[in-house]
Amino acid sequence: MKQLYTSRTLSMINHRFSYRGLLAVAVVSALAGCSGGGTLAGLDYKAEKEQPITFQQLNHGQVREEYQQLLDLFQDEELKEQIERRIADVYMLEGSHQQAVTAGQHKSYYQEAILSYQQVLEKYPNSPDNAEVLYQLAKAYDMDGNAYKARDMLLRLTTKHPAFSYNAEAYFRLGDIYFNDQDYRQAEAFYRKVTLGEDLKLAANAHYMLGWSLYKQGAYTESINAFYVVLKAVLQGNGDVASKADEALLKDTIHSMTLALAQLGGSEAIDDVPGLAKQDYVWMIYQDLGEYFLEKERFEDSAATLRRYIDHYRKTTKAPELHEQLIATYIAAGFPQQALLEKANYIDYYGVGSSYDVTGNTAFAAKINSNIADYIEQLATSYHADGQTQLAELEKLTAANKTDSKQYRQTEQRAVEAFAAAASFYQRYIDDYPAGEKVAEFTFLTAETYFSAGQYEKAISHYEQVAYERPEDENKSDARGEYAANAGYAAIIAHQKNVEALGADSRKGKRAQAAAVSSMLRFAETFPGDQRSAAVLTNAAELLFALNEYQRALDVTASLLNSNTATDNALQQTAYGIAAHCYFQLHDYPKASTHYQLQRDMLTPGSEQYQRVTERLATVVYKQAEQQQSEHNDDAALELLLSIRQLAPTSSVRVVAQYDAATMLLAQAQWPQAIELLRQLSDEFPRHELATEFPRKLAYAYEKSGSSSEAASSYLRLSKQDADAEVRREALFIAAKLYEDSGDYQTAITLFKRYAHAYEKPFETRMEARYHLATSYKKVGDKIKHLYWLRRVIDGDRKGGNLRTDRSRWLGAWACVEYGDYFAWEFSQRRLRQPLEASLPRKNESLQSATQRYQQAADYGVLLFSTQSSFKLAELYQKFAQELRQAPKPKLSAQDMRVYNGIIEQQAQPFDHLAEELHMGNISRAWSGVFNEWIDRSYQAMAVRNPNRFGKTELEVGYGDQIR
Repeated sequence: MKQLYTSRTLSMINHRFSYRGLLAVAVVSALAGCSGGGTLAGLDYKAEKEQPITFQQLNHGQVREEYQQLLDLFQDEELKEQIERRIADVYMLEGSHQQAVTAGQHKSYYQEAILSYQQVLEKYPNSPDNAEVLYQLAKAYDMDGNAYKARDMLLRLTTKHPAFSYNAEAYFRLGDIYFNDQDYRQAEAFYRKVTLGEDLKLAANAHYMLGWSLYKQGAYTESINAFYVVLKAVLQGNGDVASKADEALLKDTIHSMTLALAQLGGSEAIDDVPGLAKQDYVWMIYQDLGEYFLEKERFEDSAATLRRYIDHYRKTTKAPELHEQLIATYIAAGFPQQALLEKANYIDYYGVGSSYDVTGNTAFAAKINSNIADYIEQLATSYHADGQTQLAELEKLTAANKTDSKQYRQTEQRAVEAFAAAASFYQRYIDDYPAGEKVAEFTFLTAETYFSAGQYEKAISHYEQVAYERPEDENKSDARGEYAANAGYAAIIAHQKNVEALGADSRKGKRAQAAAVSSMLRFAETFPGDQRSAAVLTNAAELLFALNEYQRALDVTASLLNSNTATDNALQQTAYGIAAHCYFQLHDYPKASTHYQLQRDMLTPGSEQYQRVTERLATVVYKQAEQQQSEHNDDAALELLLSIRQLAPTSSVRVVAQYDAATMLLAQAQWPQAIELLRQLSDEFPRHELATEFPRKLAYAYEKSGSSSEAASSYLRLSKQDADAEVRREALFIAAKLYEDSGDYQTAITLFKRYAHAYEKPFETRMEARYHLATSYKKVGDKIKHLYWLRRVIDGDRKGGNLRTDRSRWLGAWACVEYGDYFAWEFSQRRLRQPLEASLPRKNESLQSATQRYQQAADYGVLLFSTQSSFKLAELYQKFAQELRQAPKPKLSAQDMRVYNGIIEQQAQPFDHLAEELHMGNISRAWSGVFNEWIDRSYQAMAVRNPNRFGKTELEVGYGDQIR
């Protein structure tokens, strides 16, 4: 039976044919069974009052026989008509029953019912009950799969019986039939008739289908109006739906409106629907339309749709939700800056101080506040990171002596603006959520931004607020936690920076120095157990160091260390540390290393301070290595980097140093040493932040060292385990290539297939994978799969569109030649036998297939394959002509044999001419200044055919470039 409904329509619209009539009920009762005896013929009939007739348990045929007996008893035509209608009804019931119990067996179940109803109509053309008969007949045709007959009956019904009570259903079914027949204008007309009826549910469904009929005609605005009627019918006053079916209808209706709106250009068309924009549920349409555009990757349209709702309905409860969707859209579209701007808008629209009202909705308010807190943090963090990026750029410009450039000033301005923005968001969190768990952290980070922006006095204020201010309520826990000591120390640094900024010799600078000393003392008093306290107490040296007076600071520490051999051990340690710091800042890394070593010698091995100094010592040695490398003393740099393994084996710098050493060894092609270092790093530091690089470098080292097996295994592991999808992709291809190079074609095939199926991009590499699969299958002798992958190469280039390259065209041409070679081989395997009319077609079929593939190769316009195809085709034609002449001959008389040979020669000569033309085509290219192997072979072939012209040894030719 032809499918008449779309899945959307079937999910919502039930077929609306029903069974009516008093005796039809009697038939159902009869089939259900009852007590009592007798037959229909033995019952008394009272015409003045119809009573339900009950029967024994009878099948459909027996019921019809009972009715047939009634026909013989009565003479009244009206009664006979009723009985004949009942007989037709029984056929209808029987057809329905058989269809239910024999589902899937394609046959007609309703032919008898159709014939019976037709007979009733023919015998009683003027009966007032014919409307019911036409209704049932239309249903029978419909159930039988004959929609057009059903349509004719329904048209007849509605035309002749316009007052029939079930005409609305008939109109609906007519609309369905015309809709499925793509006659949308007629469908529209009948659906409109249904919408005028009193059945609200049916009218809603009719409006839905009316909307689709209009949509199919391109009347998008009118279709939206129709869908809007459905929307109003489905949604109750509070915006809820009454049932699951209504919920599905609601969802489909909204999406249907979305499709129409998309055709009209977007959400602006919502305002064209009278009353729709004022409905509380209009957000559903905006949301669905936004999701639709997002799914289609029309990101700007999606964002514009959501933005329009937010702008028009900002005070609604759904505005924050759609605003979140807008933010998610920008993130999905890869527009992080737009997402950040919308997060800022979200905060302004719904946050503290806005006019947005969340009174009385605690959960809703909590959700918004949670979003706002998250967005504030994200914005602050983003701007903070941006400011740090600008600072890094300033450092590069400073190193390049570009501090007076416009670029430097612009970068500096961007840094200040970024830090100011970060500070404002940190401060907003502090102001809006004073009891928030991140107040201390954000106060600290606010100070950091001020510090980075060079606003040291503001930084000092915030640092010291974190470090020294206690909660006013003594019972309230101190949330400063880990930030307190760091903030106090940072305040000291900020003081020093402020002194530097103001000028130590200025009046303000002197006051700033006094404030710095006070801050140092306050730090030592508040955090006496802090490991930095001893260094802080060496005020003069420390202050000088902070003021970048490194040489003076060194003089102070030298005097401190030399004047009194009984100097406090902790103070000596600090003095050595300050001296080391100063040398570090002066880039005198050897002396810095010496002083850190002296400082470490005074500490207990394994202690926390010992580890910190060790870390500094490793850093200094690392910087010394960098210095050597910048001076092109690579051997010295390498020795320093490797020394860190012994000097500070547990330092974080050790891993970086060893990794850099391995990298240097790789650059010097010292593969064994590099492999040893990288294997050690992989084994000992599998969780280091550089750990992902270890196996990558190791695989590369194995590859370059010629350790094919280890390299292939390493790349294969990378293809499975690396966190970077791009690395996994590249590693898989390299592993496959290595296995192929080593002769392990089966493994190579497995990996190339995995690559070809898993990665569609980049286009070039996918084409190479197909190429390698084709060549590998050829090497293992699998012709079927060799041909399959040749087709994949050809199809890949043909469908590549604007991704096609010279290489992909080269591969496509190559694959066509390879495919042609297969048919050429097949051609060579098929021998000509008598009778020729039996063997010649198959031979010719292979020739045609080879010709087609070689021609396709030539069409690529790649010189190598154009000339190669021409030569190979010429050879095939020549061979075909030769085999025709040498084919077994039938037993004929001498005269007939001469005729036969003449016919064969007539057939062979055109192929000789074709071969000659192809060779000459190649040779003509040489006359144009290009030459290659296949042109040369055409020369050789023509020299055999025409030695007088082409057998001259003095001919000189030049070779042209070919695409490789």
